[in-house]
Amino acid sequence: MSGRFGGDYDQYDDEELDDDDLDNLEDDDEEFDEDDAEELEEEIEEEIKQEKAKKKRADNRAIENRLKKIRATAPYRFHPHFTIRERVFLNKARKTHSRQVASIERLMRRRQEVFRIKSASAGSSLPLVLIFGLILILIIFAIAIVGSILSFLFGDGSTDNNTASSQFGVNGEDFYGTRVIYTDAEKAQIEIIENYIDILQNSIESVETESLDITIDLPQEDFDYSSFDLETFASSYPNAYQILIDMVDVVYSRDIESIGEIGNDELTVLEKIDEIKYFGLNADLAIEVSTVISSYINDQDLYTLQSSEEESEDTTAVEQQITDGISLYFTENNFVRLEKYFIKDYIFESAEDMMENIEAEDYIAMIFMPKNQVQFSSFSFIASQTNLDTFNLYVQQGNEIINFTSEQLTGAEDGAESNLYSSEDNLNLTAQVYENISLDNMSYLSTGMSLLDILNGEIDYLTYLKSATNQEEEEILTFKDDGVITYFEAEDDFIFVEFETIWN
Repeated sequence: MSGRFGGDYDQYDDEELDDDDLDNLEDDDEEFDEDDAEELEEEIEEEIKQEKAKKKRADNRAIENRLKKIRATAPYRFHPHFTIRERVFLNKARKTHSRQVASIERLMRRRQEVFRIKSASAGSSLPLVLIFGLILILIIFAIAIVGSILSFLFGDGSTDNNTASSQFGVNGEDFYGTRVIYTDAEKAQIEIIENYIDILQNSIESVETESLDITIDLPQEDFDYSSFDLETFASSYPNAYQILIDMVDVVYSRDIESIGEIGNDELTVLEKIDEIKYFGLNADLAIEVSTVISSYINDQDLYTLQSSEEESEDTTAVEQQITDGISLYFTENNFVRLEKYFIKDYIFESAEDMMENIEAEDYIAMIFMPKNQVQFSSFSFIASQTNLDTFNLYVQQGNEIINFTSEQLTGAEDGAESNLYSSEDNLNLTAQVYENISLDNMSYLSTGMSLLDILNGEIDYLTYLKSATNQEEEEILTFKDDGVITYFEAEDDFIFVEFETIWN
């Protein structure tokens, strides 16, 4: 048979299939169904999963990038706010990125409060072309906001126990807490008195034996130094009081001499203690104090011998025994001087905790104590109840120093002047996990301790203190100044509050 276009169709006829060929085809189909179908289905499912995962990762990256953009722009607008599109996006993103959204919203609230405070400070200089009524409303609103904030931060002045509390500072989510270092002249007086009396008592106990008794009345172990009164102490323990005066004279004279001044003998013992530069003694002072104690005991015959041959005892030998024994006590004990600082930790118990109930002190520094690595973007503090004309603060990490600009605030109900101190925005200051803290006893310093108490305390003092060299090339102990630290420069006691710290 020929086709329309020529050629023979017969040569293209299908060959006939016999029964064996059909059987083989059926076997091949059965083999494919059983062995390959399941494997092919799994491969297809895996490809689908990979595609879904790839799309999910891409969607997450897109969401995270958008969140980063919103965080970097919205809070830093002239008037911090979210656009309508940003609000819609944040509401959707909350389902999958709730923590990031909450962090951005928290940052926005902080920036809005800062804007309100700054608006209050700048309210009187707004352009005159604005409608007078609008200006008046804005100023009244801003002053009300600032007044409420300052009252919250620093109290309303109705009590003598005025304290401050942080509003937008670091919290327990990323920080163990914060540490403050301060001075307190009255507490330092008591610390030095208690320390010197302890030294006196320990040196006496080191020479007493079954036959030799030093007859000086000393306070018992439970003596309450917190309510110490010098006149009462002098009448109750006259010999201990006189030795205390002699010890103070030795240390006072040495410290005054070291700075090229002449001591004033008309000062009271407490006034001289105020002039003493450090807690504790060093090796040279220990030798002089040893002589002061043994000489007083021997000159006043403040010892008795419990012996049947007491009258025939050679007092010269006994007094030499007292001198040598007390000298040995001071030689065998390693004495060191410490800066007259106190340390207090504000420990955050929960993620929302911040610094609160901050009392007026002569603060030297505040140390941030992160429990996670953090990156600071900006800082701001408010200070009050001091001479703000000479007050200053700055943040330091290693050799990097961040200075602050200040502006006066008004509106506190008690009329106290306050200044807002602000760093630049968009800082890039990374802080590692803070290590100078006892994780087994986080609240160890929560009530405040002197460096001297830390030295003699139950936890290894090297957790908190470090060795340093003063201007006279003497070894002393001071606080560890690792990490990100705010330093204060003030003439007297003041209240400060960490108003806003931004970190990631």
